[in-house]
Order: sequence, then structure tokens, then C-alpha cells
Amino acid sequence: MIGAAPGVRAPKESETFKLVAAGTNPFVIRGNADFDRLVGLAFYRPPSIPAPFRRVMVRDLMARRDSYAKIFADLNMLPAGPGPLEPLLPGLALPALILWGAHDKTVDVSAVGVFAAAIKGSETTIFQDCGHTLPRDCPEAVATRYLAFLDAVPTAGPPH
Repeated sequence: MIGAAPGVRAPKESETFKLVAAGTNPFVIRGNADFDRLVGLAFYRPPSIPAPFRRVMVRDLMARRDSYAKIFADLNMLPAGPGPLEPLLPGLALPALILWGAHDKTVDVSAVGVFAAAIKGSETTIFQDCGHTLPRDCPEAVATRYLAFLDAVPTAGPPH
């Protein structure tokens, strides 16, 4: 299952990648305002986060900001050239379900077409009232679609 994954170059730039192109990495948290921006980008309907949890989350993200900056750089998600997964996708020979939120501000929904074109026989579902965090934004719809996909995948018999 591929769900709102980075790694390909989406034809349409997301809000997140517009920020990156302008020199701001929204995953590098330096304080509460950065945290609020990240939550707004990640969720279609941002959850209410109790103040004690919020303080811990902000503190943790701030402590790991160098790691997150490196991960982002390693993904090579700057808006130029193919994404790092694109050359690998055509070689996949397995059932693939591609799930995305129509309101994804982190990785634009147009990335679905890149994945689907590269993975032969893949299935796609775009959830209308979801953002980047599919399991949080629309858990029942995601679970229902995933289980239906699994039920339809042929299973191999026992080894001979």
C-alpha cells in the first residue's frame, strides 16, 4: 500500500513544496508557530492537541530538527528532477494500492498519477475529505478500502 508517499515528483506543487522552494522547510520546527504550520499542512481537520502534549511534541520536534532536515534532504524533494523513487517503481511486480487525500498539502494528490503510471496494475483511491494523514483524517474509509483490496488480492498456495 502506498499512502500519500513522498519520493516522486508530483506534477502540481503542494503547499509544503512551495514553502521549500521559498527556502522554508516546514518539517524543521523552531517553535510553536512552526509546529502550528506543520499541523495545518498535515491534517485536513487539525486535531485539538492538549497543551501538555503540545509542549512535549514541540520540544521533541525541536530537539530532532537536524535529523528531520537531513531526512528531508536525503529524500531529495527539492522541486527539480525526478523523485528518488521514480526509477524504482516500474520494477515493482506486486499488487499495489495507492491511497491519497484530495486535500493533501504535504504531497500533492497529483503524485497519484506518477505512482499509478509507473506501477502496472495498481489501484488508486482518492479520499475527498482527507489530507496527508489518511489514518487520522478518514480512518474508516481507509480501513474499508484497504481490507477490500486485501480480499481481492490472490493468495499463493503452499510451497511445493
